[in-house]
Amino acid sequence: MSNTFFFTRLQYESGDWDVDQRMPSNVLNSLVEYTTLSVDTQENIISLSSDDIFKCPFCYLSGHKLVQFTSKERENFKKYVENGGFVFVDDCNHDIDGLFAKSFEQQIEDIFGVGELNKIPNNHELYSIFFEFENGPPTTSQELNGWGDDIVHEYLKAIEMKPNYPTAHQWYSEYLSIMGRHDEAIKRIIHAQELDPLSPIIYSIGGLMAYHYARQYDQAISQCQKALEIDSNYVYAHYALVDNYIQLEMYEEAIKEAKIAVFLSGGGYKSTLATAYALSNKRNEAVVILDELIVKSNRTSTNYVAIARIYLALDMKDQALEWLEKGLRNREFNLIHLNECPQYDALRAEPRFIELLKKIGFEE
Repeated sequence: MSNTFFFTRLQYESGDWDVDQRMPSNVLNSLVEYTTLSVDTQENIISLSSDDIFKCPFCYLSGHKLVQFTSKERENFKKYVENGGFVFVDDCNHDIDGLFAKSFEQQIEDIFGVGELNKIPNNHELYSIFFEFENGPPTTSQELNGWGDDIVHEYLKAIEMKPNYPTAHQWYSEYLSIMGRHDEAIKRIIHAQELDPLSPIIYSIGGLMAYHYARQYDQAISQCQKALEIDSNYVYAHYALVDNYIQLEMYEEAIKEAKIAVFLSGGGYKSTLATAYALSNKRNEAVVILDELIVKSNRTSTNYVAIARIYLALDMKDQALEWLEKGLRNREFNLIHLNECPQYDALRAEPRFIELLKKIGFEE
């Protein structure tokens, strides 16, 4: 699956689904300006009655006339939302008592039931997960990108599906770790484990991120071991163990786990093995893998961050920074981990690294 964000507008048979032509460019411009996501700047238009909607993680629906979904549109809308899809709905004319708003809310009531569409409270995580809005939706004076005189409603409404969905709590824990909110990340991953105590990925994330980023390496190792008790061949748990053993300077154990990860993945995770080799003074073995990954990166434009980590383990900081900067130019997703991942602690005082974090969007 591509890591590129693409904006999808939903076409429906009733009303005027294409009324607001500015919205796609506003959203896309903001994503380019404020995030490091790879963004497809072309609007994607999909019929709500088409199964292609299930390939689109983010959808936009607009109008200011009557909304009356067909049976297939209702079926797809319900299935899409219940399976984790995100739909942003805009009435365009800011009339919450207007025909579009009222008829759309009636459609939602018919699909999901009475009382499922509710006001989003001002203290909801939605208002602090990226930008910080202390009092809920931003007012006009706080709008981004100079969006003109658009009015933001006093409140917004949403359907919040599956509040006890363990994977969602796992993902939120990952975000909290990346942002340095470690106590919250640990509480969130513990809650995810309580909801699904037999999930090896949730324990592995506890070991790879929540406890690891909090520099609690013994607890992180314990998390990985719990994952392996559930599935002894779970490759992600072996991979997560490597980084924790490295931080404790248990290099032989790190190499052993890295080799297992490479074997179980059919040749993946070689950069992790190279890093362990480099830190255990097995420089030649590390360089062999490094050269292989550099050749591969020339063909596929990937592995920038992985290559940087090997250079850093070889104590070649300039080369590590060069590859991280290449990753930024190519908007590599893994750059989001630079803010808190312990592997980059040796670079934190470097001006180039500080500047890199700023460009990614992290504060000093």
